[in-house]
Amino acid sequence: METLGRSGVEVRTNVKVVGVTKNKVLLAGGEELPYGVCLWSAGNAPRPLVSHIAHKIRDQAAAAESVRVPPGSKLCVDPFLRVVGATDLLALGDCSLVLGNRLPPTAQVAGQQGAYLAHLINSGYSLGVGGYSQPPPFQAVKRGALQSATDRSALLRWLAMTMVGGRQRLEAGSQVSDALFRMDSPPWVRAHSEALTAAPPLDEHGAAAAACDLGEVLAAAAAAGGADPAAAERASRECLRAVAAEAEARRRAAEVEEVRYWDRPFEFLNLGIMAYVGSDKALTQVEAFDWINLKLHGSFAFLLWKSVYITKQVSFRNRVLILFDWMKAKVFGRDISLF
Repeated sequence: METLGRSGVEVRTNVKVVGVTKNKVLLAGGEELPYGVCLWSAGNAPRPLVSHIAHKIRDQAAAAESVRVPPGSKLCVDPFLRVVGATDLLALGDCSLVLGNRLPPTAQVAGQQGAYLAHLINSGYSLGVGGYSQPPPFQAVKRGALQSATDRSALLRWLAMTMVGGRQRLEAGSQVSDALFRMDSPPWVRAHSEALTAAPPLDEHGAAAAACDLGEVLAAAAAAGGADPAAAERASRECLRAVAAEAEARRRAAEVEEVRYWDRPFEFLNLGIMAYVGSDKALTQVEAFDWINLKLHGSFAFLLWKSVYITKQVSFRNRVLILFDWMKAKVFGRDISLF
């Protein structure tokens, strides 16, 4: 404000504009400001497409309410930048709002989000449905031709078991690694993995025991004069074996052998915020490592702003042209003939 004041700019804060006519700006309270040129810089509003999508997705209204933003003003996204409530839809930049992590609406954020999503898509991950209660983006690893042939051929199966140390070691290793992965995952990830791979649920033993409960049969047999305990025991074991065999058959028939999840949500790396305020002055704020909080203003901050501006150009040609324009304006002043 001091810099703008020295340049002859009158700064008005806490003033609401209620209307703009051909030659006047109307303020709340009845004040009128006559003008020759009016430059309006009052933030941004959602594009019609953003509002349309937000109103079409049912979960967006609840997500916006949870973070106290007007419904339809932004697309609420999860930590993987997937639009909440939509399938295979991503949003980044000013049109998006990451739930639980309000980020500044700057090009720095949008640039990092673009690089993150490009890597996610190029890695071949399926996005799925956006939302905190949904599994992360995933890759479904298909069963290879050799795996399918091994399942069908007793000879190949025997060869594979011999190479890895026998049937017990092979099956135990597979079951332990699968169970450890699913036990360490959230419930919705476990259900998703089980659905794609046809893996038996972690609580399958209890379900199998319930399915093979012979209590009612034994009670009826007792009422009819009793039943052979050994026969009942054999029937129970046979039922459990049949349930396990059916689950294993479903798993071997599944096309997907493994599900790999994208476990790196988007994290914004704040490289600093800079703003040019005119008269060769700028503002700079740099925060890093939770203990660096550097705030600068004035000419030195302006030099930092210029150095960052140059290094962020996409080509050497642009850097040379901009440096040349800066030197020309410094020596001869700005060319306003085109205005």
